Amino acid sequence: MSSRPSQSRNRKLTGMGAALTIVSVTLGLIGLIPLRPRLSISSEKPFRVGDQIASFSVLNDGYLRIADVSHSCFIWRIIGAVELDHIYSRNGDRLPILSPSDTLTIPCGVGMGGWPISRIDLGIVIEYRPWPLTFLASRKVFRFVAIPGKAGQLNWYKQPPEELERALDNYLAGRE
Repeated sequence: MSSRPSQSRNRKLTGMGAALTIVSVTLGLIGLIPLRPRLSISSEKPFRVGDQIASFSVLNDGYLRIADVSHSCFIWRIIGAVELDHIYSRNGDRLPILSPSDTLTIPCGVGMGGWPISRIDLGIVIEYRPWPLTFLASRKVFRFVAIPGKAGQLNWYKQPPEELERALDNYLAGRE
């Protein structure tokens, strides 16, 4: 009879240990959320004089660096003197590291300055590997829509990327 109370006590301790482990792991994972990569973007003046399409600055706002960074532009639709769609260009070489607070400038419309644009919908695609988990490949898509302002320059407005991202995935799947 003396073994029953000790078995009951051991079960209670085991159950409390499991619950404590689950709570500790959950809190630890929640604590990692601020360390996830955070990228932000802003439109800048065109890269070359005469170009209408902005260049874009991508900032690593996170606490950790990101590795193996590549960038692309996906012009989903452009309306002007002509109408074009699905123009994809991978820009330059991969950047080995983008440290916290570092900025990467991406030109998207180099050489597209000769005809007036009445509307453009484009995406900036950033592919990277978060440090220290460089085996994980990640992608961030930013979407901008531009329309001419009063002075004729394009005004850029950031938009939710989901619809453009689906179009990009379909376009890339068709290319392979």
